[in-house]
Amino acid sequence: MYKQSSGTTGDTEGTRSIKQHTNGRQKATIYTDSQTTLSMLQNSKIHTNIIEDIRQWYEMKKAGWQIALRWVKAHTGTRGNEMVDTLAKKATTNGAITESYAKIPKRAVLRQLEEVSARKWQRSWTQTTKDSTTKEYFPDIEVRLKMKLKLTGNLSTILTGHGNIKAYLHRFNISGEQTCPCGEGDQTTDHIIYDCAALKEERDRLRAAVNKTEDWPTSKRNLLQRHYKEFSKFINSISFEELNAE
Repeated sequence: MYKQSSGTTGDTEGTRSIKQHTNGRQKATIYTDSQTTLSMLQNSKIHTNIIEDIRQWYEMKKAGWQIALRWVKAHTGTRGNEMVDTLAKKATTNGAITESYAKIPKRAVLRQLEEVSARKWQRSWTQTTKDSTTKEYFPDIEVRLKMKLKLTGNLSTILTGHGNIKAYLHRFNISGEQTCPCGEGDQTTDHIIYDCAALKEERDRLRAAVNKTEDWPTSKRNLLQRHYKEFSKFINSISFEELNAE
């Protein structure tokens, strides 16, 4: 069997063996502990190779066969089911056994490709010296891929360090100075989040929310991943035009 096979693949092999072991009788019941298989068989929108193979044999009913699929609870000591599980596990680790079902489910291939791509992306992300501001929020690529963010202009500015921030504008000679109008230091993303006196009232609300679970100041990674709702509210409340008005 395919070495990354699931219970569904095992059910396919079960249906294929019907003719070989019924001695001419046209009645058989296949027991499976895979509720997923049974559910997929009943879903007319699912047409994977494995499911279609099972359906093909299930169609033998039309030829006079009485074939039934039944669910049996797993890991409850049912002798036949426990034996099948044991043999299936041995088969997946036995390199001498020829694969009898070599077709890989499409979603398994896609999952493997996604995992490989994520690992490559992570290596590249870890090694690059660029995007240091963004990396402070997202050191782990897989975590970022799983997060659902509602990106706004303000949030994108803070996550990248690119935008209407004096330190950034000064680098490109767009702004004559990088000092924040609050007078407390250069206007960087860190300054805006942690120190800007002009944002004290808004920051105090964010600080109060963070202090419910951890001490302030916390890392930018934690602000985004643990306190996303409060952090995004704080960032989106900033009017950079008013903040930088001279």
